[in-house]
Amino acid sequence: MRSGVVRFKTAHSEVPGSRVASVNRATGEVIGYTAKFRQRVFDATPFVKVYGEGLDAVLSLKSTGQVVMKALVRMMMASKNTAEFNLSRQDIGAIGFPMSPANYHRGVNELIKLGLITRVSSRTGRVAVNRLLLWNGDRSKA
Repeated sequence: MRSGVVRFKTAHSEVPGSRVASVNRATGEVIGYTAKFRQRVFDATPFVKVYGEGLDAVLSLKSTGQVVMKALVRMMMASKNTAEFNLSRQDIGAIGFPMSPANYHRGVNELIKLGLITRVSSRTGRVAVNRLLLWNGDRSKA
C-alpha cells in the first residue's frame, strides 16, 4: 500500500466554497479540508430588486400604500441583505414620510394584503419583506 496523502473532491468541487478533503492513504484519516473561493466585484450603487409579481403589486398601490412603500424602499437601500425592518409610523416619519395614524395603517395593511410584507410584531411595527417579490443586496459586476 502506498503511503502519503490523497485529495478527494466533493461532488460540487467546481463550485466556489466547496471543500476538498485531504486523506491519509495508510489510515484513511481525514487530515483537513481546503476550500475554493472566487472573488467577486459588486456595484456600490444601492438598489432594490423587484420581481415580476412584485412589480404588479407595487404598480397597483394606492397613494397611502405608495408612501409606505417609498419609506420601505428607502429603509431597504440603507441596509442591504436584510428582510426585516421597523416600519412603525415614527420610523417612517423620521426618514421624511410623516403620516397620520389612519393613513399609516391603511398603507401598511395594503402592503400586507398584496403580499409585499408580513407583520412580525404589531406592537413594534416590525415587518418582514416577501423575498419572492422584493429584495435588496449586492449586484455582481460582470
